[in-house]
Amino acid sequence: MKSAAPPILQKIAPAGMAARDWALLAVIIVAGIWGGGGAAYGINNLLVQIAALIALAFGRSAFFSFWTEAPALARLLAAATIALPALQLVPLPPDIWQSLAGREMAVEARQAVGAAEGWHPLTLDPGRTWTALLALIVPLSVLSLGWSASREQLQRLCWAAIGVALLGFIIGIGQVLSQGESGLFYPENPMPGVLFGTFANRNTAGLFLGIAMVLIAAFPLDLRNKPTLAMKLLIFAVLFFGVILTRSRSAMALSLIPCAILAARLLPALFVQKLRRSTLIIIGGLGLAAAAFLAAQIPGSRVEASFDRFAQSEDPRVAIWDDAQFSAEKYWPAGAGMGSFDEVFQADQSLENISAKKAGRAHNDFLEIAIEAGIFGLVIVAAWIVYALWLAVSARKSPEPWTAWAGASGLAIIAAQSVTDYPMRNMTMLCVAALLFVLLLRSVRAQNESAL
Repeated sequence: MKSAAPPILQKIAPAGMAARDWALLAVIIVAGIWGGGGAAYGINNLLVQIAALIALAFGRSAFFSFWTEAPALARLLAAATIALPALQLVPLPPDIWQSLAGREMAVEARQAVGAAEGWHPLTLDPGRTWTALLALIVPLSVLSLGWSASREQLQRLCWAAIGVALLGFIIGIGQVLSQGESGLFYPENPMPGVLFGTFANRNTAGLFLGIAMVLIAAFPLDLRNKPTLAMKLLIFAVLFFGVILTRSRSAMALSLIPCAILAARLLPALFVQKLRRSTLIIIGGLGLAAAAFLAAQIPGSRVEASFDRFAQSEDPRVAIWDDAQFSAEKYWPAGAGMGSFDEVFQADQSLENISAKKAGRAHNDFLEIAIEAGIFGLVIVAAWIVYALWLAVSARKSPEPWTAWAGASGLAIIAAQSVTDYPMRNMTMLCVAALLFVLLLRSVRAQNESAL
């Protein structure tokens, strides 16, 4: 006689799941483990994209229903996001592409090889723009298939993301203890004693852990189920400690948001129900998180090293932002093409800001989008943000408000870190952002279902 699977596994992957649900779950896991390297890791990205295509094949009916049944604004924004890099690849006649702002160097180069009178696309780096377009397969699969997923399936997807975050923490402990000598998925940027998990960028690693904390904080919290509550609080504290080990100042600051959400959910319930044992559990769980801050007082500790980064005043990103603003103005309003930043920025970087290490990114995703997509990209980004805010406000009437607010909080964390970094430039975070937006859209479906 076969033994039953553990309860936690039954929640994540119960018997009888549809093939589409299995495929979508696989996308979250594959993207979480192999999608954190960015555009430089084509094989890893291809693996994630293949998983997304398989999910779309199994869920093709759900994919088409998204384009007919989902809210009109969600469909419009999804279509506009896909159309932006696609249109940048369309060849244009010479009179048009030569008249675009910032094309003087491109015109001279093509004149030198006799190609100035040919048709060329808007983008100055077609290869990278193709990469940006193909990357959208992953969030599109999560958004379109997740829209019609059940509440239980969305919870499974969230638990899968949390599981990948815990896996990254476990891998990261080896990275920290070995001083970066082992366990790094992307060893070209070693930082001794820093937790990277499954990412190439420690800031994004900390952000991912913070989003997992948001998901835990927003889950239904039954104070009467003490073992489950204790497990969730322990996972929350572990992820919080992982954020500190990344030594990412932005991730550490933004991790206070899930802490505030957890407190907002737990404290009122404790005062109402007056459960003495539950109070002890809560205090113990939050005490683990507070212990991380107290550990900063230990001289020479890794936690102290993390918090010491807040005292650093010199930041090379300020110089990059100055030059990036010049590039944005140079290519305004059409932009230089999605993914073209590294190609065009080197020609625009001022001599006094040049260093031995190439910038690679603008370290401000809004600035980088302004350079690559001009006014069109900024309008699309602004529309996504406004729509998310509207859904979050509307969720107060939903029977599942915390589901939507978890999605809104996670997206807010991503947007906040985008001011000083580039979290959305890898497959993992594109996938996670789509999942967070699905949680927002779920509030719309829940309101419609409750009205029937």
